Amino acid sequence: MPRIFSFERELYATLDLLPLTMRRKLDLAGLKLSLDGWQALPIADRRALADAAVEGSASVAAFTAALRAATERAGVALKPVLLAGAPRWQSPTVPVPLRARLPALRAELDDATWASLDDEARYALLALSEKQREPEGFGAALVELGLAPP
Repeated sequence: MPRIFSFERELYATLDLLPLTMRRKLDLAGLKLSLDGWQALPIADRRALADAAVEGSASVAAFTAALRAATERAGVALKPVLLAGAPRWQSPTVPVPLRARLPALRAELDDATWASLDDEARYALLALSEKQREPEGFGAALVELGLAPP
């Protein structure tokens, strides 16, 4: 079962929008799926894809095959995304954009703690720390992971 943050529970229940876990899996697969494409998939396919465990290269390949099959059945297009090296959230040190956002939320995250977080937590923190994202989700994730005061 993927990590579902408390602020995403309602979204995950309906799967009307792409949850963070699904965005991470798409990034690992090097594919982009539009929101319209996601919503065109039957809910059973969305649930299976969102619930799929994707942790290593074999599971990425299995996820990619399942995603391609689901999108082909629904007539939905996938677009390739150029992957340049290892994903940013798998960096051994806290990425600079994330590190820059921490002081404003009185959060602390050193490299050792960052390295101890699971892939889904690191992905969520990095994605939510991007400037265009709403700060509430970023703050909520930090609190939920015990990295910032409530």
